[in-house]
Amino acid sequence: MTVFRLVGIVVVLIGMAVAVKGGLLPFGGGTNSAGRTPLQQQIDRAVFVGAEASLDAFHAGTATYAGAPAIQGVTVVRADANSYCLQAQAGTTVEHMIGPGGQVLTGPC
Repeated sequence: MTVFRLVGIVVVLIGMAVAVKGGLLPFGGGTNSAGRTPLQQQIDRAVFVGAEASLDAFHAGTATYAGAPAIQGVTVVRADANSYCLQAQAGTTVEHMIGPGGQVLTGPC
C-alpha cells in the first residue's frame, strides 16, 4: 500500500469521524460530567488516531513531521523532526495529544 493510498484512507476515516462528531449523524446514550457521551469520547480519540496515522505517513515519506499538511478537525500546534502536538476543540472541551504514540489528554498543548 502506498503512502498516498494510506493518506487517502485516513482522510476518509477522519471525515466520517468529523461527521459523527459534528452531529451530522445522530447517536444517543448517557453522558459523563463533561457532557460527552461515551461514543463522543471514542470519536474524539478516533479523530486523533486518524490524524496520527496521517502524520506518520507524512513522516515516512519525509523523515520529519514539520511541514505536514493540515488535518481536518485537528490543529497541528507544534511539529518538528521527531514529535508533534495535536489539538482539537469541541465546544468548550479542548483535548491534545503529544506524539507519536501519545494519549489523548484534556487541555491545550
